[in-house]
Amino acid sequence: MQTAQNFERIIAESGFSIVEKVKNENKKSTIINVLNKSIGILQENGIYAFFLWLTTRSNEEKLIGLAVYDTAFNLIEVYDQSLSVKNADNKLAKFMELKDLSLDKLLFIKKLIVGMLTYALYRAKAIDKIEEQGENNE
Repeated sequence: MQTAQNFERIIAESGFSIVEKVKNENKKSTIINVLNKSIGILQENGIYAFFLWLTTRSNEEKLIGLAVYDTAFNLIEVYDQSLSVKNADNKLAKFMELKDLSLDKLLFIKKLIVGMLTYALYRAKAIDKIEEQGENNE
């Protein structure tokens, strides 16, 4: 298990990586929209509804949903190796079957994912400025 200080960095990097994975294939507005909806569903309906919603994205939202889905499961694994579902064909089904998932762990995982999504959202909103700075540095 990581220390609290390391988690903030890991959460931020995870959120930033989502945007980096999808920014070239998707419009900024679509990325922001999916991230906002993801945060809302996670907070209002819980972790299982969040993961289920991500798997049902289609068309232009599909790549973003898959990036969020995979990154969230990677973050869970960093938090606790015993919750790893990396090699499962259906990560959500495997996650739901975990016997070692207490309410405390579930609530902490939810908090981690909300943090990751928040960092991703701010990164997505700053895409134009980040790319502009990159061009100026070249």
